[in-house]
Amino acid sequence: MQIRPVLKTIAQLVVFSLLCLGFVSCTDTDRVDPVRLRLKQVNGTLPDSPFRINTTYTYDSLNRLSTIARADSSFTTISYNNPDKQYIFYVDYSGNDRTRGALTLIDPYKLDQTTIRGLQYYFGGKFNPEATTTSLYNGTGIALKTHFNDFIYTLDTTSKHLIQYSSFIPPHHDKYSKSDYVYTKDNITLATNTYFVASTDLIQSKSEISYMYDTNPNPYSGLFDLNIAPEFRFSRNNVTKRLQGNLTSDYTYVYNQQGLPIKRTETRNGSTYVLNYSYEEY
Repeated sequence: MQIRPVLKTIAQLVVFSLLCLGFVSCTDTDRVDPVRLRLKQVNGTLPDSPFRINTTYTYDSLNRLSTIARADSSFTTISYNNPDKQYIFYVDYSGNDRTRGALTLIDPYKLDQTTIRGLQYYFGGKFNPEATTTSLYNGTGIALKTHFNDFIYTLDTTSKHLIQYSSFIPPHHDKYSKSDYVYTKDNITLATNTYFVASTDLIQSKSEISYMYDTNPNPYSGLFDLNIAPEFRFSRNNVTKRLQGNLTSDYTYVYNQQGLPIKRTETRNGSTYVLNYSYEEY
């Protein structure tokens, strides 16, 4: 799926914007104070999805992303105040069943200030966001079933841009895939995606995707929605062109007074896909 404040560095996007979203827009000529807007809802169609997109975001009192509701009835909750203060609890519930789904433990400070780790599990049984990490592993807070994926975001030590996203297969931490990113200013302009043969370093496939951008603020920038590709979450501006081999996607936008997109039209292989964005003041 391709799809907040626009922050000064990608480090803030990853470390702080994993925790919150929002930005200060340009001042409206009819107002003395600037309007602060955050993404509220996205609806429309995407070429990679057979279903219509209808996603709603809510936030807590600290302006941190709190829930994500989707058209297929799947629902995500994000909990920051677990007792051990170590993990962010990102829980994806499947459909209307609030007892089963996938749990991602985000550990932004475990390795170092330029590495962020996520551990992903399938679960069955009621999730208790107040449970400690220990009780999670003992099964008292959640019945963890399958540890199916780990991932790591790696940041450049100077610019704090996202330079690599890696995915690993437990329990031996075999690398499954990695994506390397090249920036132009604050936007990802080249992504190189590599997939490996399981339990080896042999390359199974490799592809490159290049991007072009406008100069307007990107509402997905820093948005803590793991269903959105890193290329869209970790760039400051909006993609206007995406090229992968012989496949080209062109994007045009309609903007509001603050320069934020309220409509995106993607053209690919003669077909058109439209997304509409709405915002709320905070």
